[in-house]
Amino acid sequence: MSFFITNRVKFGGFAGVVPPVAFSIGATKLIPNNESYMITPITESNSTQHVKVEAEAAFTRVRLRFYCGASDAGTIKLALAPTEAVANDTDDNRYKPISGGSVDNTLWEQATFGGVSVGDISDGTSVDIGITVSDWVDVSSLTPVSGERPFLLARINLNATNLTVVSGGAMDLWRAASGETFYRLFDKGSAAGDNTESPNNTPTGAFSGGSHWFSFEFDYGVNTKTILAAGDSITAGGGGQVATFDQWTLRAANNMSTPTQPWNSYNIGMSGRNSAEYMTALMNELDSLKGDLLPKYVTIPAFTPNDGNPTQASADSRILKIIAACERCAELGITPIVWTGLPNDGYGVDTWRAYANDWAKDTSNQTTYGFEMLDFDALVGTGANPNRFKDGWTTDGIHPALVAIQAMALALSDKITELEG
Repeated sequence: MSFFITNRVKFGGFAGVVPPVAFSIGATKLIPNNESYMITPITESNSTQHVKVEAEAAFTRVRLRFYCGASDAGTIKLALAPTEAVANDTDDNRYKPISGGSVDNTLWEQATFGGVSVGDISDGTSVDIGITVSDWVDVSSLTPVSGERPFLLARINLNATNLTVVSGGAMDLWRAASGETFYRLFDKGSAAGDNTESPNNTPTGAFSGGSHWFSFEFDYGVNTKTILAAGDSITAGGGGQVATFDQWTLRAANNMSTPTQPWNSYNIGMSGRNSAEYMTALMNELDSLKGDLLPKYVTIPAFTPNDGNPTQASADSRILKIIAACERCAELGITPIVWTGLPNDGYGVDTWRAYANDWAKDTSNQTTYGFEMLDFDALVGTGANPNRFKDGWTTDGIHPALVAIQAMALALSDKITELEG
């Protein structure tokens, strides 16, 4: 499931354009860019989901973003609280706010949506996602006893039909396989009924089979830097990016992120879409951004297999779109990073993929159009002609395997660290 740009947004009930991560406001996506699992419409008859999520830095307020790809969705309620507990060894540490070593349920704050406690979920479609955004909730983080990043607890009550759910046990599968928590989600649970007005119970369900699609924005009060990632499923999260909680731009951001300098990955990758579609989405996004909402870097692929049978005409058309995006980035003070298209083990003739990659690698083009370049093709490939993935570096001949994702993330974070000086 990829993050799609939409104008169908409710900020407290008002329509607006989707803003990305702000420089002073950081978003941690609980289900980032999860395109490889089924999106199944389900009904939630007055049930509450619980999450415990790690923030990038100390925060003073939070708001929820809830994504829906269906119509006639229903209503939503929300309660938030900070906690100092890092461990999940007891029900209290997992589900309740801990302050000074003890449960303190007075820390729960009820959210509003446009000033009212019950929000209407914004309708959407599978390609034009409706986004419901809560009002800002004044909830200040507590310093964990271990000195790690702070944590947030949330109870999300849903009374709705046709909701979008990420299914397949994606979170559990990924965490069990990797043991990592790059996606910052530490715990989850569910319970029947409304647990937002008196959120002092212990959730009884695991919600291990999937999760609804939502994220949080945190007001960190420090300068937050953001990577905006455009492209197809290789960007959105396919292949060895298991459940895409470890997608490569997210990994790169987390490689660099510290409590004093948070980094975020805002991913608008569109699985299965061609360059005309995802580059249009990128330009629309850039045109909608103002001031502090601007990202610091934008990543753009030089090639996509989704443009059909490669030809010079399709390559030149894509290059013109990249140039236009680079020019727009220059106007906005954003640094574009163009990366060479990955090998495709199914191609017999590799002429036009190599053509697009050579254009990106040409230093005169980099100077003329003002972009940085990452040669992912060389990084993950054997160097054969036509190029092929290194052994074990792809899951299907198109998408990167975990070892490739790790290498791509490190290359991106190293590049940005170099540019940051």
